[in-house]
Amino acid sequence: EKLGRYEAMCRKVNCLHFEDFERTREKVEVCLEFIRQRGGKRVLCHMDAANVNYLVLTDGSIRLLDWEYGGMCHPLGDVAMFGVFSNYAQPEMDRLLALYLQREPEREERMLYYSYTASAGLLWSLWAQYRQYYGENFGEYALNQYRIAKTYNKLVRQLLEEEQAAQGR
Repeated sequence: EKLGRYEAMCRKVNCLHFEDFERTREKVEVCLEFIRQRGGKRVLCHMDAANVNYLVLTDGSIRLLDWEYGGMCHPLGDVAMFGVFSNYAQPEMDRLLALYLQREPEREERMLYYSYTASAGLLWSLWAQYRQYYGENFGEYALNQYRIAKTYNKLVRQLLEEEQAAQGR
């Protein structure tokens, strides 16, 4: 939903700067469809789990601030957002998932997590492009997020192809 909103906003002011955007957007749709069909139970999630939104109190308890982007989502969406905002490479992203689950992830969980990671990359890339259009400077942030979208989309597609091959399709 938010991805579509930011895409429409960028189209309105003509600030989509990646020449392969249409192809990438179409590919990320595979991830979004995976989330819709196999995303499981949704709960209230923060969806902006950047380190600046955590407040650690003197007693060691933690509070999440700035719920502007909060909504109903699978919890792995929040975990993926945290990894994206932390600029984690794939090995770190995989370790984060295992730490969150407190075990090695099942294939379905990994595909869901990667789907959220890809869609988060595209969402924040659009967000940054739109904000840059109005004068904010994000440096390479939009490009880096776009690369995340492409990288994790490719991983999801590979896992889906392997799944289909295992099922004899």
